[in-house]
Amino acid sequence: DQAVQVRGGDEFRSLAATFNVMQRNIAEREARISHDAHHDALTGLPNRARAQMHLDELLRASPPPPVALILLEVANFGEINASLGHHVGDEALREAARRLRHNCGAHDLTARLGAAQFLVLARDCSLERATLLAEQLVGTLRAGFSLLSVSLDLHVNAGICCAPDHGDTAEDLLRHVHTALEDAGEARGRIASYRPGRETELQRRLALAGDLRGGIE
Repeated sequence: DQAVQVRGGDEFRSLAATFNVMQRNIAEREARISHDAHHDALTGLPNRARAQMHLDELLRASPPPPVALILLEVANFGEINASLGHHVGDEALREAARRLRHNCGAHDLTARLGAAQFLVLARDCSLERATLLAEQLVGTLRAGFSLLSVSLDLHVNAGICCAPDHGDTAEDLLRHVHTALEDAGEARGRIASYRPGRETELQRRLALAGDLRGGIE
């Protein structure tokens, strides 16, 4: 971090200048590597690793602030790619990322977790406010979505969970918000909050499906 300062003849000053240029190049390279490791290349948003690190930091604060997790998914993203091409799908994801970023608070973090999944971490946010925010974000993604002269109808679902009500570790909260997203596909408004114990029901459903297949055979 500190430039090399050398007094002496021209050769020494030239050597010091060379070292300083190398130092700057290494620092820039390390910064790019760090950025690429924690950001999505397509949208420029933080990725899953960065989102989990940020959530860990919030939960380790003393006292930890209330945090809401809102997980949004474009359910028909596969259909868009299949029917219109990946270039349209990529543009749709970039535009979705831009809209989410512009409609969240300055202290909120918006990340891309999967192919068509976006996570919003809203600090100092209650479950009631998180529900209103989720409704706003879903509406923002669905309204007037037109790309490359093509009008798109995005089918957006959203799952919600909050800390500390629904967990106090990043791993638990991320698992719970995915569970809520599973329920959102069946919810009337396409938005669902986490229900404690829901994982047990889903595990039982999966086990029952497996048992049924075995029973039929």
